[in-house]
Amino acid sequence: SGRMSDDEIDAAIRDAERYAEEDAVRAKNAGAVDAARRQLATVENALARAGKRIDRDERKRVKAACANVARGLRKKPGKMTDADIQALIAATEELERAGAHVVELASQDKQ
Repeated sequence: SGRMSDDEIDAAIRDAERYAEEDAVRAKNAGAVDAARRQLATVENALARAGKRIDRDERKRVKAACANVARGLRKKPGKMTDADIQALIAATEELERAGAHVVELASQDKQ
């Protein structure tokens, strides 16, 4: 017969729950990686557009924050540990803070 036993059903449910948790973690990690890539591209683009309007110290700070995010993005998302993801999220948040003024200056060009 093609029917599953109660044990097989229970095992299938456990597997589905385990895979759902893994899928949720992968989705969270992918979101963090995507956010980091977007923020990095935004700030790098803004740095290029803002040009000489940014003083050397600020440019240096922002470039260091960019490098930190880029370093976090070197690992393939599927190979990242939870600690890697947490570090990437923290680096992305720091880049957002460090690059806020640069992005603001660059956005004034569009207006």
